[in-house]
Amino acid sequence: MTRKFLFPLAALVMLAALFALNACQKDVELAAVAKPTDGVADQRNQLFYGVTVFSPGKPSQLVEIDQNSGQVTNVLPMQADLGGGNFFPLDDVRGICYMGGGKYMIMTGFNPIDFLNEALLDLDVNSGNAYYISTSTVGPISDIDYDPVTDNIYGLQGTRIVTINGPGFTNYNAPVQIQNLPFGYTPKGLTMIGDVNLGTQVNIALTRNAFAGTTFVYKVNPATGQSGFIAQLLPDVELQGGNCALSYQLQPASEMYINRNTATVFPGLGLNRLGGWPNQGVIGTGNYGGDGFNYEDLSSDVGL
Repeated sequence: MTRKFLFPLAALVMLAALFALNACQKDVELAAVAKPTDGVADQRNQLFYGVTVFSPGKPSQLVEIDQNSGQVTNVLPMQADLGGGNFFPLDDVRGICYMGGGKYMIMTGFNPIDFLNEALLDLDVNSGNAYYISTSTVGPISDIDYDPVTDNIYGLQGTRIVTINGPGFTNYNAPVQIQNLPFGYTPKGLTMIGDVNLGTQVNIALTRNAFAGTTFVYKVNPATGQSGFIAQLLPDVELQGGNCALSYQLQPASEMYINRNTATVFPGLGLNRLGGWPNQGVIGTGNYGGDGFNYEDLSSDVGL
């Protein structure tokens, strides 16, 4: 895919001014770019997507995963489509969520060399092209997921949870502190789960900020920040420390997937699977593909 990275200087100055004036509103110029609407709706619950961890010189990638086998079926770079054949690479992507109807959104982090920092974008998973929606007014947000019941997007900001809502997802509510977290543990992954009895619920994965200790899953009330224990995940050696991206898929068997954090223990980086979720107590997880990628976030489908 050919990328055009260089704009005339005047165009860059004009775009920068637009963002400064409309940081928390949908940009009129960028919103006018035609974007696809078909996506992969016909393949729901067969494919899900992850974005990989960014590091200098190693941009985030969009990874397509076959839910039935855990195998990676496609890998793409991501870039913002600004219209007129003009693209900017999206190096630091911190969240991805499924909106239903074949639509996906991503959230970028902060990277000095990127044009769109801390921004929410529509994503075409077939091409990796993304289309600007809004910019966070509350700082960086990661691990986003969409709740079709409340029409809210939830994300993490350290030990706080952020709600994004309003027309066009331009309203960034003040972050809410998550309560009752174990000492020394930080949320590293977030997903919505869906159940015909429970409705929707926010789940987070917790680890220590070092390669030691246990990995937990808690449920969180995003309005109050109150949280409660659901499960301890095993084996510790595969999950402790690092990043714990989560994906929940209601169909066909209410399953959760979690990023495996170590490259030193066989079979290395990738995904583990938890069957029959939600399930309280001490729960073992098993390797389920992911082909050696270190996932920053994974999409979910609550099926409601």
